[in-house]
Formats: sequence, C-alpha cells, structure tokens
Amino acid sequence: ILTGLLLGKPLGILLGVWVSKKIQNQETADNDDITWRQYTGASILAGIGFTMSIFITLLALKAPQDVLAAKTAIFAASLLAGILGYFILNKK
Repeated sequence: ILTGLLLGKPLGILLGVWVSKKIQNQETADNDDITWRQYTGASILAGIGFTMSIFITLLALKAPQDVLAAKTAIFAASLLAGILGYFILNKK
C-alpha cells in the first residue's frame, strides 16, 4: 500500500503526462511553463488522497489487524507524500 501510493501513483501520473506530451503537437507541448520537477511534485502530492484507499481496504479486508495495518500504511503514505511533495515543489 505504501509503495503503491508513494511510487505507483506518481509513476502513473508522470507516465500519463509524458504520453500526452508525446501525442500533442510538439510545438504546444514544449511551450508550457511547467517543469518536470513541478509535474513530479504534484504527482507525489496525489499520494495524499486516502479516501478511496480506505474504502477499498474496508471492502477487501475482514480481519481487524489487517485493516489496522492497511490504514496505518495509508496514513503513513499520505504523510510522507505530503512532506516529500512539499520539499520537491518548494526547492529553489
């Protein structure tokens, strides 16, 4: 869960951005003011969203200790994603 929120989500978002830039007309794709660092920071911040992760956890897991472990991983990933995203976007 932790790996999925901290690595999988950003990689999926960055892959989507990269593919959309390749599909776009090259002239418009290269003229934007957004850097890859900003794309990366924003994609890492997407790991903060934990509502669906908890919803799926409650549907998929029945044992209370498994639910607790999953919720702990989800909240830890959200906290780490927020901190990491902040530092990536705030770095000069």
